[in-house]
Amino acid sequence: MTDPYDSLYDALDAIDFEDLEQRLKGYDQRLREIETEINQLEKEKQEIHKMKGHFSGIHHMLQNQMFPKKRDVSLDGRLKDKTIVEACKIVLSIAQRPLHLNEVVAGLKAGGYEFRTDSPKNSVESSIQREPDVFEKVGPRTYRLKK
Repeated sequence: MTDPYDSLYDALDAIDFEDLEQRLKGYDQRLREIETEINQLEKEKQEIHKMKGHFSGIHHMLQNQMFPKKRDVSLDGRLKDKTIVEACKIVLSIAQRPLHLNEVVAGLKAGGYEFRTDSPKNSVESSIQREPDVFEKVGPRTYRLKK
């Protein structure tokens, strides 16, 4: 009678275990290398995210500058004797782009406009809204001169 495991034994005898061990060691080594590369890439990814955050903040600040760099326009004192509507027109004209209400108020203050209220934003916004032929709303609390 033949052993039912003879064919299994024959198959096992044909296997080169040294070759298998070498292959397994090679796979283990390659896995360690890949894990090291992954760790390095994760560190690089974190650094890139950090730098992106820094540069994104700088970009946002530069992009949202109230006045273009190319023009050296000083508002110092120019708005002191103007009405609020006249002063807003000057600020928006110099900016050459739509401005958020906060930027308009900052421009008015920079130009020496003297508010006679405790809530300059509300005063500016209501004045702008009363002049639809002059100012155009282009976003939430964001205005430009009408073309």
